[in-house]
Parts: sequence; C-alpha cells; structure tokens
Amino acid sequence: MRTSILSIFLLITFCTSCNEKPLLKEFKHYPNTEKVTSSRSIFKHYFIENAPKNNLKLRKLTDKYSDSIMTYKLSDSLKSIIIMYYTDKNKFWLVNVNENYYGEGYGPEDYYNPRRAEYDYRLSTKGEIWLERIIYENETKKVIPKISFIENKKLEKKHE
Repeated sequence: MRTSILSIFLLITFCTSCNEKPLLKEFKHYPNTEKVTSSRSIFKHYFIENAPKNNLKLRKLTDKYSDSIMTYKLSDSLKSIIIMYYTDKNKFWLVNVNENYYGEGYGPEDYYNPRRAEYDYRLSTKGEIWLERIIYENETKKVIPKISFIENKKLEKKHE
C-alpha cells in the first residue's frame, strides 16, 4: 500500500513538472543593466525555468527570446551584446539549482549544472554584425561543459 501511494505521488510530481511551460526570468543577484564594460560590451543574464531538455528545442526557445531582447544598435561605443541563458538543474528529490544561485565572478556560475546558451552579437572591424550561438550540454560538476551546438553567422542590418 505504501509503495503504491509513493509511486502515485512520484508520478504526479513528475507529470506536473513535465507539463510546465518555460519561463524567462532575470537573475535575482545579477540584475540586467545597461552598463557598458571596458571592452564595450553589455552582458545580459537570464534564467529559463522549466527549460526544454532537448537541445534543439532549447535553441529554438532561446532564438525567440534573443530576437526580442536584442534591440541595441551596435557601434564604436557598443561593440557587443552577450546574452546568457541558464537552465534549471534536473530535479532529484526536489533539489533544484535556480536563478537564486550566487557566484563570485562577474556573472552567474552554476557549478552544479552549467547547461546554458550563449548569444554573442558582435560588431566586426568591417562593420558587419555577427551572431555566435552556443548551446552547452547538461553536465554536472564541469567548469566548461561540452558544446552541443555552435554557429557563427553574419546578420542582416536589422540589429544595427
């Protein structure tokens, strides 16, 4: 009897978490500002709650988010915009790394779940706008996880 009650509880918990929609949030400890660094870059940090586990689905989702966030005009005074998306850790006994994570670096460092997506909009010396997209694997306890997707492409003038 106890086993079946526990099984039903775990099944309900699992199904509930699987059906939740992804939600884009700002990190609580790393609020996004318009501060331009000495290298003429702006860093934006976001957390995706209930992010897709599939890397292709994550890339499509972060593409959509990035298109709405990237409203900046790149110029000599602003050379790049780097948007970082972090995802929640795979749940195990209700332990979850989330947007409350606090590190000592310039941005969030999720040592226990470094899965993230990076979008780097950069102005080249020729005045062209390039986008580098990187999706990292969901590996635990790695400083630099494996890359599952990387792409460099020249953009049209819409982000100028």
